[in-house]
Amino acid sequence: MPVVGHAIAGLTLAAVVDPPRAGTSSLPLGVWALLLVALAYLPDIAVQAGVLAGVRSLTIVSHSLLFALAVSAALALPLARLLRTGAAAAFVLVLASLLLHDAMDMLQSPGRMPFWPIRLRVDAGRWIPSRLPDEILACLPPLLVAVTVRWRRLWPRTSLRRDGAALAAAAGIVILAATVNQTRGQRQRDYRQARQLAESGQYRAALEACARADRWPSTAQPGRIDYIRAVAWLGLGDRARAEQFYLRSYDAEDGYIWAVADLALFYADSTAPIEERRAQAGHWLTILRTDFPRHRALPRLVERVERRLAAPAPNGAGS
Repeated sequence: MPVVGHAIAGLTLAAVVDPPRAGTSSLPLGVWALLLVALAYLPDIAVQAGVLAGVRSLTIVSHSLLFALAVSAALALPLARLLRTGAAAAFVLVLASLLLHDAMDMLQSPGRMPFWPIRLRVDAGRWIPSRLPDEILACLPPLLVAVTVRWRRLWPRTSLRRDGAALAAAAGIVILAATVNQTRGQRQRDYRQARQLAESGQYRAALEACARADRWPSTAQPGRIDYIRAVAWLGLGDRARAEQFYLRSYDAEDGYIWAVADLALFYADSTAPIEERRAQAGHWLTILRTDFPRHRALPRLVERVERRLAAPAPNGAGS
């Protein structure tokens, strides 16, 4: 996400859109700016709230048009009462903030799905750089233009004494967002390291890296860290724990082909009687064929499982 870019977008909206008036007075500029900066981060706040609640798959949902419409409708009435304005105006304000957030994310991260639950990915290119200094330089011009054009109306409404606390709170939101983003980057590096360690056979080190990657605010997709744990425990010879984490990986994300394929191989390699091996592995083979019929790796994965089933059971069991 554009870490500071969202705050700049909120400040730009605060400069462009006049705060609602209640009688002869209007909302202080600092409070207005704080409100719009908070709204600018709302989809990401929803994601982090989900992570804290144990739900790690809210990114697609919270960055969708459906979420924007639902949240705008939910916040319209309480926000209208807070701002002493109409519900329609409050709805438009929230919706504009959320759609601007989603648009900026799409301009930095191709492959977003704004029309969820329709699984249509949008590739708008990388117009907003990922490096923080470059991101600020890319997002700052609209704010500078807005302030320059509107300064005659903004300046009389600005008072450092009156608006200082609100502006400091807005700055705190930006600092918190930047800190969370930096921590998320470290979690991504921990996840990549865990995967590399597991692939190279360093299973104990992989489990330690998984523990770090799984801490808040983890960025791993649902089930991915448990999948690495399963591979590591299997490599260490602990089939009970490997089975536990394979199943947890599948339960968290049933669209991950490698968890399904590894479960089929896991049961095909067991020491159970051949009938039991075929039944257990066959269950996952059916899922593999049904859920991933067009995956390029499907023929290779199916052939590998069937070859294991045709071979004698390990240690000569089940013959």
